[in-house]
Amino acid sequence: MSSRKPFWIGAPAVFVVAMGVITVSAESTYRGKVFLGVGGASVPLPEDDRYASKYGIQIARVPIGSTADKAGLKVGDTVVSIDGAEWAHEQIRLSRSFGKAGDKAVPGEMVNLLVLRASEGEGTPQVDSIDLPLVAYPRTANEQGGTPTNAEIRPDLVDHTPAYEALCRKLIDRFVLDDDCHDLLERIDRTQRYPDPDRLALVRYVHRDPFKQEVISREVIDAIATHERDDTHFWIDHAWSVLFFGDSARPPASPQFVGGDLEAHLDHIVAVLNDAAELNAKAFADLDEAAIGMILDHQVGLFDAFIGFKMLSYDDDRDRQSGYVQLLDYAGRVHVALLLQQAATA
Repeated sequence: MSSRKPFWIGAPAVFVVAMGVITVSAESTYRGKVFLGVGGASVPLPEDDRYASKYGIQIARVPIGSTADKAGLKVGDTVVSIDGAEWAHEQIRLSRSFGKAGDKAVPGEMVNLLVLRASEGEGTPQVDSIDLPLVAYPRTANEQGGTPTNAEIRPDLVDHTPAYEALCRKLIDRFVLDDDCHDLLERIDRTQRYPDPDRLALVRYVHRDPFKQEVISREVIDAIATHERDDTHFWIDHAWSVLFFGDSARPPASPQFVGGDLEAHLDHIVAVLNDAAELNAKAFADLDEAAIGMILDHQVGLFDAFIGFKMLSYDDDRDRQSGYVQLLDYAGRVHVALLLQQAATA
């Protein structure tokens, strides 16, 4: 029977590949979430004077663009220490081991990885000490002008309180979890200051206030359940409300045909198609033909990857993972609002 155990953070049996450290010291300026990318299985280590740990993390995959990727880690390598930490037990929790006492790492800070390289034959395996700056999560950046608060996004829900919230708060008080709860919400809010542009405002909203999750979910799901598939105007409007959560604006509908002879009707159709083509060209204006072709050819595969892996960094196939990371970069340059306006026009 194998002695390997899943490496985990926070809850048992969670197989982790991308670990982020988001708390910072009072003296530090928050610079976003660290993309460490060290994950795999906790394994016992052979005795060796070159390191003090009894257990290490044997790398199962290396996320594209992570700190581990920049360090040149390969599948099969074993991290035996981070910043001098000694791991004496099978359960390794980087949230406790990584960073100095009372402080956690932030992007740009230097980190030391002590790595036992995968053996390529007989002889003593190589141990490398690697110093490099920590990498931030890809595509995250400080939001210009600040991140809107939940109250600014949905002022109509400021006073909304679900029935179970009072019970939850009593339990928090009963078990003296106020500080932990406050710390968690503060850390979640802090991640929104360096938001992922691919994360919907709706998701960010419920992350910052979990007690609003039910009412928001019902808004999305209940509306879908009560409308027919062929109600095109509803689906466009609903897509806008989900993609641009909290934005009351809507894409303008195309002018309706008000009557006339056949030639007038044909002229109207041509005008609508021309408007739609112009909007489509503007939506993809920041991409060349090759990038547009890649999006069209692989968009279904990207959805399948998210469904299958939940996070692209969990994909073992580095070439495929690299391609989908590139695809996300391209997709982020598409003007989605113009595509919805095109749909409303046509």
